[in-house]
Amino acid sequence: MVGAVKLLRMVLIAAMLSTLVAACSGRTLEKAGPPITATSPAAGPVVANAVPGYSTPQDAVSGFIDAYADGNAVLACSYVAPDPLCPTILTLSTDALPPIKIGDDVVDGAEALVVVEGKLCDVNNRCKSYSNPRRGLPSHTADFAKVFQAAGMAIEEGVAQPVFPCVFERSKWRVDLP
Repeated sequence: MVGAVKLLRMVLIAAMLSTLVAACSGRTLEKAGPPITATSPAAGPVVANAVPGYSTPQDAVSGFIDAYADGNAVLACSYVAPDPLCPTILTLSTDALPPIKIGDDVVDGAEALVVVEGKLCDVNNRCKSYSNPRRGLPSHTADFAKVFQAAGMAIEEGVAQPVFPCVFERSKWRVDLP
């Protein structure tokens, strides 16, 4: 039963990833489930304003998006909170995302929320552009836990939304894919 739950979790992660990668123009991407499309290949890093790494939540999201867009499942999974099945279940493509910018973040202890700006599409190829660097962040500290949980649930459901939950584990910031 635990293996089935892990497999379902990875399928849901793939659906979330398609939220980032799909962007409506005819290039087919591989994932668990029906094909999705992407707008155009990127020249160099996909994220324009952040350096991949583990020092900040924004660095972790940048690294995850760039590695995913490059089709490097092992590297993309290194930016995800530890999950031993991630690289074996996740199927990536070499097609890329449209230019993405990392927006603002809010940190609460060992958890953070990071905003992504750019064109995001859901698993049904319904696309939406986000340009507000604070969109989706809580306006009050008391709302952080609710927004963190909602961001995770949206990822699980494959909904295009600009907020990535992150966690600080083992001295590194990582994307928290539920």
